[in-house]
Amino acid sequence: MAAAGTGGSIIVTASTNSFLAEPDSAAYNASKGGVVMLVKSMAVDLAEARIRVNAIAPGTIRTNINADVQSLPEGGSPLYAFPPARRWGEPEDLAGPISFLASPDADYITGSVLVVDGGQISLNGVVQ
Repeated sequence: MAAAGTGGSIIVTASTNSFLAEPDSAAYNASKGGVVMLVKSMAVDLAEARIRVNAIAPGTIRTNINADVQSLPEGGSPLYAFPPARRWGEPEDLAGPISFLASPDADYITGSVLVVDGGQISLNGVVQ
């Protein structure tokens, strides 16, 4: 993109684990925290080339990785409890935020993380 000189948008997937530590997940938590700093660093480095770099940070999204607890009441454990939105996210819930970040409507947004979590990290006391 930089060589072409046309600018563009890069969108990376972070996680609410970028901001909240989940037990027994140190490597995952650290990697997602690193994704946030990578986005910020790339945003600074690529801004002059008109390349915007942002991330989405999904909360609990209904996928195969958490299929074993999806049918349990209230998500089955405190780690998978329902957020204030009272439901788990669906993969489709990420499409609009990603489309927005890729669109001209987000032309002056770079180095940001858009949390898409139904209020999950707000419930856990993290101030953004």
